[in-house]
Amino acid sequence: MQSKPILVYLNHDCYTDTDMTILKHLADDYRVIWYYIHNSIKEIHKITKQQALDYASNYGIEVRIVDPLRHNSNPKNLLLYINIAKEINTFNPDIVYHSNRDPYWCLAIKWVLKCKHVLLGVHDVKSHSYNLTKSRLLDKYSKGFSLKVHKHFVTFSTNQHDLLLEAYGKESCMVGMSYKDFGKSEKQVPPIVDGVKLLFFGSINTYKGLDILIESLEKLRTEGICNITLTIAGKGQAWPICKALIKTKEMYDLQVRFVDNSEIPDLMSTHHFLILPYRDATQSGPLATAVAYEVPIIAPAFGCFIETYDNESAFLYPQGSLEETLRSVASISPTEYDLKKAACAKIKMANSEECIAANYKRFFNSFLLI
Repeated sequence: MQSKPILVYLNHDCYTDTDMTILKHLADDYRVIWYYIHNSIKEIHKITKQQALDYASNYGIEVRIVDPLRHNSNPKNLLLYINIAKEINTFNPDIVYHSNRDPYWCLAIKWVLKCKHVLLGVHDVKSHSYNLTKSRLLDKYSKGFSLKVHKHFVTFSTNQHDLLLEAYGKESCMVGMSYKDFGKSEKQVPPIVDGVKLLFFGSINTYKGLDILIESLEKLRTEGICNITLTIAGKGQAWPICKALIKTKEMYDLQVRFVDNSEIPDLMSTHHFLILPYRDATQSGPLATAVAYEVPIIAPAFGCFIETYDNESAFLYPQGSLEETLRSVASISPTEYDLKKAACAKIKMANSEECIAANYKRFFNSFLLI
């Protein structure tokens, strides 16, 4: 029996929700050795170490959990990554895939790693509109360096594929991103005639535009539009600015805290729309989760939103016209809403784990022939 090609798959915890939709399918065709970077000094993790072990066991994946126990910028990480690269060399892998732009890991790739086919997944070609910090300056440098070190790239949306080519002259394979299912819920959304329930879910960062949304909803309240409520589930550095904009407290269900994955099914199943008022976007984890639960979205008509949803399944608005769009949402009929829900089922089928995993496999297999 011919042995499977060896695929080493290395990523930080921040990508785990995406990785876990793909790894189990890759394990059908490859011997997958998964380096899971789980840094204990971080306050929040997508999964626990035990969950990673259980997942790997269930799908025949060889997992190696790496805990740096220090910040990404610490120079001691260079030795850590050099040792990882040396260990990877012992497997003689056919392919190494990762999305880690850490400069110390990139140096280890350049100096130590012997694999001919090292593929870099690029999630954000350009940085979001964050406030500038030391860590984000480092990330900006790391991005340019990682692109120089690698020859082969994976992107996850058409807009990022095009941006990588335009900004850096780098071709990539666009594999897409599958929906993210966190389990079933026994709860249901109430009839939309009783009021429209919006959900803002995920990290509260400047680029996600929660402040724009709150200002728009407060303006609608002054006009007498009172049938929309908003749940805010998540936390982040921009929350103090957003909180100061709230005037009509009864319009909001505030769950400003870390939201565990186990809570996501109920959140998605009890709201009519996921609202994503982003200033800019590359990929969106909440978007992929909405696809899994067949939830219509409200989002600006650009980037990953228009690549995933359409006007039949969502309210996609020109940037700057959220307020006007929310007026339309407030007057939606049950029949119109049911049609959007039905259209979401087609969106889910087109973004299944199997479809996206097949894209990875086609790209990875192209290197086995070289």
